[in-house]
Formats: sequence, structure tokens, C-alpha cells
Amino acid sequence: MSVSLLVNRLLLAVRERLVRRPRRDLGRLGQSLREDGIGGTWRAVVRHLARRPAPDPGGEPRTSVALQAEPVLHPVTPDALEVARSVRGASNPPAIILLGVWVRSGTGFVSNLLGLHPDVHRYPNEMWEIPFLENTDSLLTFSDRFLAGYPYNQGKIGEDDLLALFGSAFIAHMYSHTRPGARALLTRPGVWFLEYFFTVFPHEHLLLLLRDGRDVVTSALATWPNRSFAEECRRWSASTRAILAFCRLHADSDRRFWLGRYEDAERDCEGFVTEVFRHLGLDPSVYPFEQALELPVTGSSTFAEVQRGTWVSRAKTADFSPVGRWQRWSRQERQIFKELAGQALVESGYASDLDW
Repeated sequence: MSVSLLVNRLLLAVRERLVRRPRRDLGRLGQSLREDGIGGTWRAVVRHLARRPAPDPGGEPRTSVALQAEPVLHPVTPDALEVARSVRGASNPPAIILLGVWVRSGTGFVSNLLGLHPDVHRYPNEMWEIPFLENTDSLLTFSDRFLAGYPYNQGKIGEDDLLALFGSAFIAHMYSHTRPGARALLTRPGVWFLEYFFTVFPHEHLLLLLRDGRDVVTSALATWPNRSFAEECRRWSASTRAILAFCRLHADSDRRFWLGRYEDAERDCEGFVTEVFRHLGLDPSVYPFEQALELPVTGSSTFAEVQRGTWVSRAKTADFSPVGRWQRWSRQERQIFKELAGQALVESGYASDLDW
């Protein structure tokens, strides 16, 4: 491995999780270095740094992002790709996996919109969110221990092949709960380990959803008042930059992914879903647009029940406007956001400058 690639991987790992680590984790690092041997030392270091505690949707995020680096590809061997295709069910169409930039980014609303299509089955087995990709660190740990357990296996299976096999097995399970002929729609806010998406799910389609970070922060704090304003700004910024970096990485590839905006879905429902279906290869002519316009509002942070932890649905009223609520911010809040997330706001096209 070249020095530049090694440094880039280390930066990626630290970017993904620079955390306050308990002492037992440091002990595990030492153990993994001893078990992995000299040849796998740097791999063990990178893998270990990439791990992070599970996110806590109801409280403070337990991670901090300190560095940014461009992602790298994590290829799967051709043999593993074919096995993964068989495992997931070669006759099953590509699943649609929708990842929002961060919490309160509109994944529920967009899932409900897309799920009205007769060829889409949202929430298979009534699993409302799928926290699979964000646990890639556990799969990496297993893969490392598997290869270190009997060193002669190294080189006979790709170092990331097991990720594709695990991911495809999960897709097969989801399709066992999906209407015959329909495409499974799986949803999750958050883009941890996004660069591994096509390693874990090589045969699926990805939808990425952005939302104005100012409204994301406003909604998150209305839902979970114990969270830190500054930390929410940081998390949105890091997640947005991860999405933009992912798009750059795959800009010239034939991977099936699409980047959309929550605001477009709210402003022009028909145009939004038509564009999504065009990318997914679904027929928009069979979509019930009249039903889409009558969808209730589910889980809005303005609902008192949601603020108490209960997701409810209500009929959409004429004065419901989830875009631009941040405009009630104080001067201090605006300044904090500009300092911590202003550049990402400009890079993602939500502002031309910081004069707002």
C-alpha cells in the first residue's frame, strides 16, 4: 500500500469517528495489532479507528468529526459479486435504499411518497428504519478477525467480500417480506460509512436526500431539546460533505444512485417523484398523484406529541410550511451555524454566500 493511500485511509477513519474512547477499546486495539501481525498492522489501525459507538437518535450524537478527506473505493471481487447476486435473489429487482443527510431530513415523507407507487413496497416487515450500513464497522471487525484467525486464507477471499455477502443476505431477508414483483424500499436518516454503500449493497439502488441544514437543526432541536445546537450544526455539515464527496467519487461510474432535495419534494411533488422514477426505471404513469397530494403530515417536529416522543399523523393544512423555519433564529444562532456549517451550506447549493 502506498504512503499516500495509507494516509488518506487514516484521515477517512478519523473523519468518520474521532471519539472519546474508553480504555478497554485501547486494549482491544493492542490485542488486534498483536493478532493481526506485522503485515496487517496498518489495516488493523485503520479499521479500529473507523469504528464508532452506535448513534443515539433520541439524545446527543456520540461522535465528533474533526477531519475531512476524500473517500476511496472498496471493491468486491468478481466471484463475491456473483455470489452476492445469487444470495440476494437474482430475480429480485434492485432494492431502493433511501438515506437522509441526517435526522429530520424528510426521509419519512419521501418514503411515503415513493411508497404510493404500485411497484414499490415501503417498510417491508414493518421495519420503519434500517440501521444496517451504519454498522459496517462491526462487519469490518468480523472480516478482520476472520482473516486474522487463519492467515493462510488471506488472498483467497477479498478483504471486503464478506461485507457484500452479509448485505446481500439482509436484502434477501427483506425481499422475503416484500410483495412479489415489487421493489423493496428501505429507509434510514444518516450516512455513516457511506463510501462502503456499494461494497455492502453492490446490486441495490441508492437515493440520497439533502435538506437545508438550518431547517434540519431547527427540527432536530424541536424534537430533541436536550441536543446541542452546535453539535447538530457539525453533524449536518459533516454528513453533507460526506454526501458530496460520495457523489464526486462516483461521478463517472455506472453506479445507480441519485441525489435529491427534500425541498423539491415539498414544492413540486409531481416533478420530484417523476424524476426519481426516471432514475429508478419505474413507470410514473401508474403513480397516483392525486393521493400524493392528500398524504397526511407524519412526525412533524411542530406536533406536541412528536416533541414528547410519539410519532403521529395529521391532515396537511394550508399553513403547514416546513421550509424556512430557521428564519426565526437569533443573530447568535445564525453566527454559530455560519461558523460550523456555513461552507457546507454553500457547497450544497442552499446559499450562494453567508450573507443571510
